[in-house]
Amino acid sequence: MNMNFRAFAGRIQRPFGVRYNPYTQSIEVLSNSQKIAALVSELRGDLCIVSNALRKIHEHDETVDVEGITSLLHSGIHLEEDSKNTHNQQQ
Repeated sequence: MNMNFRAFAGRIQRPFGVRYNPYTQSIEVLSNSQKIAALVSELRGDLCIVSNALRKIHEHDETVDVEGITSLLHSGIHLEEDSKNTHNQQQ
């Protein structure tokens, strides 16, 4: 159901982005570069936490699929870029 809602929300024409913030349980309007930069900074911090945890787990268990997890992250980023390009081509 969450993916259906995201797909629906993604089709709404608007000159800004929105994001649900689970920490504050609120919707954030990403309407300027300062708000987007703050979100990127927050995401980088979260990725640093994930990276450190993954490194520590891998030190104790070499069977952890670090490459697979890294690939998952990269493919998610590329999918977002691809969908943006597809959206721009449709307009």
